[in-house]
Amino acid sequence: MLAAKALPRWRAGDPRYIRGMPDLTRALDFLRELRDHNTAEWFQANRSTYEAARADFVAFVRAVHAGLTEADPLLRATDPAKALFRINRDVRFSTNKAPYKRNFSAALAPAGRKDPGPVYYLHLEPDGQSGYGGGIWLPESADLKRIRQEIDFSPEPLRAVLRAPEFQRWFGAALLPDGALKRIPAGYPPDHPDADLLRLKSFTAWHPVTDTAAGSISDAVASLTALVPLQAWLRTAVTAG
Repeated sequence: MLAAKALPRWRAGDPRYIRGMPDLTRALDFLRELRDHNTAEWFQANRSTYEAARADFVAFVRAVHAGLTEADPLLRATDPAKALFRINRDVRFSTNKAPYKRNFSAALAPAGRKDPGPVYYLHLEPDGQSGYGGGIWLPESADLKRIRQEIDFSPEPLRAVLRAPEFQRWFGAALLPDGALKRIPAGYPPDHPDADLLRLKSFTAWHPVTDTAAGSISDAVASLTALVPLQAWLRTAVTAG
């Protein structure tokens, strides 16, 4: 079994947050082992180590939440401890029967992690697969229609969000194209000047993180703070009309 270190006792306002604590090394070590031993038997034998690793990630999410609420006060009512996704996989309709995910992840949003609107997402996974991001992934058809209508009616506010230096520093100059339509959606001319945005089915941004940088509270807060204008635009768009 993996050896479990003593759990740190972080407090809100602890200056170590600013220096990038808590340490996520233990969580990454556990996830590497889980990747190689993804069975219920191994997991149960190492449950105490899992709980310690999960506690480290919860401390990380709490610290990020505390910093992020300064930029997005709508998050203040949320409980960061309830932001984590379950590590168990739903294997009912999957050919991959591994019972556990190979990551820790959490979503921060005004209505909690199941909020249908835009969320802030934190993902911890070994070998450079970690990252911070957010937005709205595969919105419901009515919300997608409202977002596209807002782009068609007034694209400049969203363009301004994507041009912002802090956004581009962390996320580049564009939203993720995952799942985008190859053609512009019905009802819009093929030569629409904002076809690149109208073809999107999700409106998300992502900043990959190395294993050595994965515990940086300051980087996590700074990158997610750069997403606040996008989240605000999306919230307005999905409530328009």
